[in-house]
Amino acid sequence: MDKIVPISSTVHAGKKLLPLSSFAFAAKSNLVPVVASEFAAAARVFPLVFHKPKDEVGVFSLLGLLNQTNLFVDTNGRWLADYIPATFRRYPFVIAKAPEKENGEDKFILCIDESSGLLSDEKGVPLFDDKGEANKLLKNAMAFVTEYQRGAAASEAFCQEMERLELLSPLKIGFKNNQNKDINMEGLLHIDEKKLNALDDEQFAALRKKGFLPMVYAHLISLANIASLIQRMKAPVVKPAPAPESSVPISFNF
Repeated sequence: MDKIVPISSTVHAGKKLLPLSSFAFAAKSNLVPVVASEFAAAARVFPLVFHKPKDEVGVFSLLGLLNQTNLFVDTNGRWLADYIPATFRRYPFVIAKAPEKENGEDKFILCIDESSGLLSDEKGVPLFDDKGEANKLLKNAMAFVTEYQRGAAASEAFCQEMERLELLSPLKIGFKNNQNKDINMEGLLHIDEKKLNALDDEQFAALRKKGFLPMVYAHLISLANIASLIQRMKAPVVKPAPAPESSVPISFNF
């Protein structure tokens, strides 16, 4: 179970971060949030879909066609695609909203998942120096999650605009599983091109001015990846080779 706690020079003094050696933590994530700054890169590999699990719609990379199934993580925890979503790359760091506001705006706190198995007293890269100041790794992590939060805010604004313009329609994904049984995936949304093309010149220009058009087209182009996702699911199960000794380098870049 996740144990998300704020990063503290007192609590985590002397703690070190081990390299990420497995994506097993993501093996049951068939949907992962996409932030605005990674739309183009993610769209090359995954279908980008809209989903409204609660009150607000969001954009997600679709990683599997069945609940709790990520087709891009093998049984050894290795990542099987050229692109790793930013949500996974920031792990074990998480950003949380502080209970109090700052100058009337939301304030965010850098946290870490202490149950990740990546914190160590002996090996790894120190989080803090001898003076209790954030080390380079931790500073990079802070910068990354700050940029991530900006991208998440831009993605949220984009989704709100798609809803306001009533451009979203149900996305129907139907396929046969390996037992030749018909499966229909429901609950996802996509931008309806007919509705998009029906916008007047002023509405379309407003999308361009807000910087939303590249996100619209990245989403539409990414839907072609649904076919490859279905093929990936139906591919013969091959026993993976033993996991390599090397780990995923610690990197916080979009």
